[in-house]
This record gives sequence, C-alpha cells and structure tokens, in this order.
Amino acid sequence: MKLDRTLFFWAVNRPSECEVLDELGVPLNILVSAGLFWRGIRFAKRIPKPNNLNLIMVDSGAQQFTKFKGYPYTNRAYYYAACKWGLGEGDFLVALDYPLTLIFRFKSDPDKNDITLVGHRDGFSHTPEYWIRKTVENAVELVGIHEDLGWGRFNIMLPVQGLPLRLYELCLDLYKEHGLSDWPYWGAGSVCDVPNPNHVFRVITLLRKRLGQDKWIHAWGPSVTAMKLVAKHPGLLDSWDSSMWNPLRAGRDHEMLMARPVALRTWNGRGFIERRGVRIDRRAALAYNSKEWLKFLKWLERIQKGQMTLT
Repeated sequence: MKLDRTLFFWAVNRPSECEVLDELGVPLNILVSAGLFWRGIRFAKRIPKPNNLNLIMVDSGAQQFTKFKGYPYTNRAYYYAACKWGLGEGDFLVALDYPLTLIFRFKSDPDKNDITLVGHRDGFSHTPEYWIRKTVENAVELVGIHEDLGWGRFNIMLPVQGLPLRLYELCLDLYKEHGLSDWPYWGAGSVCDVPNPNHVFRVITLLRKRLGQDKWIHAWGPSVTAMKLVAKHPGLLDSWDSSMWNPLRAGRDHEMLMARPVALRTWNGRGFIERRGVRIDRRAALAYNSKEWLKFLKWLERIQKGQMTLT
C-alpha cells in the first residue's frame, strides 16, 4: 500500500536500543539485520522489538560478516526465521543480496555522472554481472518459497543491486526475465557506502522511472545529504533506514560496535554537529541521539509536504 509520506526504519541491534526508542513516544518502524542473529548453525529464537512497534523490516545481513564471501544460511532457513520472529502483515523480508560495495572497489566518475569499478576487494573474483545474477536468483528462490509455503503474511522485498547505473538496469532486466516486473516491493542496494549524494539520488530516480509510481521503493542507509535531495521530490522514495542515530555503529572495517567512541549528534536545523569522545554512558547517548534524529526526520517531513524549502 502506497503512503503519502516516506517511512523511516530505525536500525536496531539489541533490546536496549528498543527501550530507548520507546521513550520517544512515537510509532516505530525498525530494521533488523539477520546476520546479527545467526548463531553458527541456526538463527536466534527472537529479535529485539520495541513495545511501540509499527513495522519490521528484516534484511539479509551481508554487512554483518567481516569476511563476506556468501551467506552461511539458506533462503529456506532465512524464511523460517522470519516466520519464527513474528513478521506479520505489512512487514518486510528482504531477499539475500550481494552488495557490490563489499565486493568491488569503486570511485566517482564526475565526467559520466556515475560510479566506476576499479577492482575487486581482497578475496573476491567474478564479474559484477555474476554477483547481480546471484542476487536475482536468491530473490526468485525466496519468492518461490513464500508462494509455495504461504506461511508468512509479510511482504518479500526485492533488492536491486548495482553501483554503476548500468548494473542497476541489468538487475531490473533480469528480474523482468523472471516475470517479476510487477512485484510491488523493491529496494535500492549499495547506496549506503557511496559518498556522492547525487549518485544516490540518480539511483533512486532510475528505479522510480523503471518501476513506476505504484511500486514501493526502499533505500538502505542513504546519507543525510542524499536524503535532503530526495526530500525535495515527494513520491520518489517510500521508505529508508539508517543506523546513524546510534553512536556505537560499526564502521567500514566492521569493527566491534563497542570499540567505537561515543558520539553525540546535535541537529541544528540545517545539519548534524558531531562530538566524539564524549564522557557519557551509552544509554544516555542513545537517548540523546534518537531525540535529535527525530527532529531531523520531522524536518524532512516538512520539506516533503512543502512547508519548508532548502535554500
């Protein structure tokens, strides 16, 4: 069901984060990465949920593995876990994708207004087209499991992977070959690690143009700057998520969460001012950052409704 506003999903890793978010007093949509709850031979019995829960999105969790070469769990085990975790009507389960940002090194190409791949990351091989096909094959298999078993009332979301725009086009073409062009729920992959907000905007615009206005489009982890661009175009994006509200998030090198110094982010009405190394306990930092992030979300919503302009 399409909405007249863009939904935000709070990325959560543990129950303490849900407790802090509940204190905001607003309905909460949460994003949970399945990889965090894989216990080596099976998934955990439960995932953290706030009391004031609205919607859940469970994504594949590729970013959670320090040496990602492939998923340690099958599509069927992943689907069973989603059912066990209580995903229900309106919730989302994202197909297991292969983020190209984990596989390839890349750089911005201002002459082409695009991204250029400059080589594999250590331990990887194969062409980008190979990884795009694996993403689509996983999605097709998960859709088949969902339709055959029919256990869950949740929605399957199809990730569209790429980095250069031509690869997003290829991914969409492959979905079309499998008869999934009319699938209602889609997501823009590999936009969280791209430093150029204009490229993120171009990717989301491409998906909207190819998929049409009646499809749901989600973006995983776009930057604050990218979302400022998106907010000026109501209807371009249906939902997005971020772990940036959490001061102890994992960085590019996937270090342990607790190894990161506490950072406070204050929203000043134009952007975030960040202070690192603050002597404050983790829960207080979470509470502070979540309140400031909520101010930012309300600011974005006013722009989308035309009540504010970015000047």
